Amino acid sequence: MGPKNTDPKCSCSRAGGEVIYNGKGDLMTRTLVWGHTCAVLTSGGVKCWGYNNYGLLGNGISGYDEHETTPVDVSGLSSGVQAIAAGERQTCALLGSGGVKCWGWSATTTPVDVS
Repeated sequence: MGPKNTDPKCSCSRAGGEVIYNGKGDLMTRTLVWGHTCAVLTSGGVKCWGYNNYGLLGNGISGYDEHETTPVDVSGLSSGVQAIAAGERQTCALLGSGGVKCWGWSATTTPVDVS
């Protein structure tokens, strides 16, 4: 499984490009960039944690001093996500329908459709 994360608020194990979040036992694929991490659960939902500058966590909240050490749900993405990618100040999700939703600096604090 790989080494245990030592953060007592996030019980995660790393295994290659995957993370097991033991709080629910869901296997997730993840993307990690500057200060925040987002993951797609087996249910197709998305959770993010870390710094929330520019609305990086996608939960409708933004602030330089805002951060979460425990994964939070990304608004409107409880299922249907196939993959995610993150940049320094934004994250985007590829939906099973072929659509894309993004949030953060160049979008909003919650996912919006990209055309």
